[in-house]
Amino acid sequence: MTFRPTFVIDEDLDEAYCEEEFMEMRIANIMLRQVGPCVRCKTTSLLWKKNMRHPELEPYTTIDETRNHKEQGGPLFGTYLQPDIIGRKEDFEELLGQYEVPKDRSIE
Repeated sequence: MTFRPTFVIDEDLDEAYCEEEFMEMRIANIMLRQVGPCVRCKTTSLLWKKNMRHPELEPYTTIDETRNHKEQGGPLFGTYLQPDIIGRKEDFEELLGQYEVPKDRSIE
């Protein structure tokens, strides 16, 4: 497969693609905010080692058939996230309320 996401959420979520509804999430001291959907392009169909496109344009064709949202520009698959590095414990409290930073992940 030629498409590789930045990271994958591996949890038992209620329904397929519900992660697209997440507006914010935090990983360690990085706050990720959704800035919009990711419209898939045909680059996912490139077979890099053969220097050609997949003959049936897969996986783009399947994504286009199952996730096409013409009102948003085409087939959607994933979201764009903007990272904000949170450098101080006080900044976490301002964003998230009172939060206990684990000792092994303490930030100063």
